[in-house]
Order: sequence, then structure tokens, then C-alpha cells
Amino acid sequence: MQTISFNLTGDLCQVTIKGDTADYQLNFSDGKWANGTTTRSGPNLLTGAVNHDVGLLAFRTAGCYRWIDDHTLELVLRYIESPHTETMICHLVGNKINVDVMNSFNYGRNPVTLLGIQQ
Repeated sequence: MQTISFNLTGDLCQVTIKGDTADYQLNFSDGKWANGTTTRSGPNLLTGAVNHDVGLLAFRTAGCYRWIDDHTLELVLRYIESPHTETMICHLVGNKINVDVMNSFNYGRNPVTLLGIQQ
């Protein structure tokens, strides 16, 4: 993840994640699930296998968000055709953003924390 941006309109939060090779738009709804699709590979049992997702169609997703407090946004993304989820907790303080990333394989362990600056 190189950059993350948020577009809040009504109860819809569109999140754009820029990766090494592509940009991904993910939809999250406030307190309910927003359906969508993405080519962004999520947590799955074959993640370590070479070319494990080559040729696959876009993944069906459902995203939900909530504000934990005035500066903390929680995003939950479910990959519909698998039992796996990804959670991103975004801490927005001043011009800094910290994103704790957890998925169904590392729940209960320390999250991967990405540090950045808001622009």
C-alpha cells in the first residue's frame, strides 16, 4: 500500500488504495454492507503460491465502516466467496495517519501498521 484516500458521501465511504502496480477502489457503507468487486487479492490460503490469482475474475466484496471515535475509522472488508476478512483501523491525528491492517490469518497477533502523512 503506497497511498490510501477516502471519499465520504452520505453513508458511503469510497476508499482508494494505490499499490505497486494498480489502484483499487473499495466501497464501505456506514453500519451496513456495501457490495462491490475488486481485483485486489485478499487474504486466502493460497497467498504464498506463485501466480495463485492469475486469470481469476474480480473478487466479490462487502465493506462496512464505523467511526470508533473522532479520529479513528474502522473499515471491514469481507471477501464474499471465501471465509476471510480484512480490517483496517485508520488513526487520523493532525496531519498523520496510521493504518493498522489485520486479516483473518493474523487476528490476535500484532497488526501490520502503516505510517503516513495526510496531504
